Amino acid sequence: MTETEKKTDVAAQQVIKYLNNKRVDSAYAQMGEAFKKELPLEKWRNIYATQLSGLLPFKTVEFKGSRSGINKYRIESVTPLQVFVSLDNYGKIHTFLVQRYQEDERKKEMAATDNPSKTVLDKAVDAIVSDYIQMIKNVGVSVAIYYKGKDHFYDYGETKKTTNLLAKAVLAKKNWPIIPSGLPNLPDNFNATITNQAQPYEHYDEKALFAFLEGFKATRKPGQSMSIAILQQAYWV
Repeated sequence: MTETEKKTDVAAQQVIKYLNNKRVDSAYAQMGEAFKKELPLEKWRNIYATQLSGLLPFKTVEFKGSRSGINKYRIESVTPLQVFVSLDNYGKIHTFLVQRYQEDERKKEMAATDNPSKTVLDKAVDAIVSDYIQMIKNVGVSVAIYYKGKDHFYDYGETKKTTNLLAKAVLAKKNWPIIPSGLPNLPDNFNATITNQAQPYEHYDEKALFAFLEGFKATRKPGQSMSIAILQQAYWV
């Protein structure tokens, strides 16, 4: 594990321990403000009572990997489960999602792309995107990068089904999407748009994105520190 993955793992293991010991409020105390805003304490208690309690105890917690800052675990329960966990910028839990376990199925053929893989930038983009787009559940990715005074665009997969929202933002505010930009792990209005956990970004549209950006206040200056935010990767890389 990387240092970031280890930090997330510590938080994940602590929440799982609290849930197994029926310490529901203690588990909730590990959650960040964005999580609590979308899921108030009483609703959390209700989910525990009606959904989680019947799956406990969680046994044999196995780390399966991490992508875009989200750790994935396989957990033995009454049925095999997968748990996804990510942290916010303050080290609190931003994502805690429990589902029936599914192996990450991969496409048999390489996804189409217009990336020529000639320059250092081309290859850097491909190294990040190619693994993601080869997952069967991922349809397409559009990438826009402002680098050394020029705009660079790349498409992977079926890009007609994707929304290259930050490609528009880069033309207006060229410092927004850069990796050390100060953007959060996820926008604070993201969870409210989810209707299908298998495709959580499906309904996060242009209106929602720009509503977030209009009210966003950075907690650090661009370039002050490096991070890989899901917001940046979902619409940027």
